[in-house]
Amino acid sequence: MRWIRQRINNIKLQNKLASIYIVTGLIPLFVLFAFAFGQMRSILMDRDLKSMQGSLEQSVATVDGQIEVYNNLSNYITFNETISSVLAYDYSSTYEMYSQI
Repeated sequence: MRWIRQRINNIKLQNKLASIYIVTGLIPLFVLFAFAFGQMRSILMDRDLKSMQGSLEQSVATVDGQIEVYNNLSNYITFNETISSVLAYDYSSTYEMYSQI
């Protein structure tokens, strides 16, 4: 302990003041940097989350639209007697299938 105090007393006043200014200037700078980094990270995470949610909603809407198309086609096949009979009939040849249509 005495050795540290003696070393500090042996340093020139100009160097002591410079080191005090550096320490008192860097500590607030580091605190500010840590705070800004935390806020920036939080903002970027929120923005990425919203972007992913938007992409997911768009994908869900696209899949819903495709399912709706297939559902409408299946309803059309089910409720149209002509198409149902053509699809249900067992054809013996390709020509017979085209001639019935």
